[in-house]
Amino acid sequence: MSKFIDPVAVLALAEQKPTLVEVPEWGGHVYVRSITAAEASALEPGASRDESSRLALIVARCACDESGERIWKDADIPRLNKMPIAGIVRVAQAVGQLNALGDQEVAVLGEASVGGTADDSLSSSPVTLAG
Repeated sequence: MSKFIDPVAVLALAEQKPTLVEVPEWGGHVYVRSITAAEASALEPGASRDESSRLALIVARCACDESGERIWKDADIPRLNKMPIAGIVRVAQAVGQLNALGDQEVAVLGEASVGGTADDSLSSSPVTLAG
């Protein structure tokens, strides 16, 4: 039998370091951060926004600098939504991997608004996490 958790240690896990994600489509890298349980519900399909805005929302809320500060605001979502999909999907998939989403949830992140599947979008360009 495993040991009982230390509640204080578990709460300290919320302070994880951001993870570096190479985004060659954007000519560099960003960091992505873990999402909280409260934030996760806003990112789910059908959470009061259309599917086309969901990937931009994920990127806006989870892309950050090395210290974990968001680099985009919610007001930037319409502009992110107009960007070429490859970089957006790369970052969204990295968010899915970092947050231990299952294969099915990560695949949904790759389906984007273009009507394809995750395999269609970046099959030759896997997300590479470093850090």
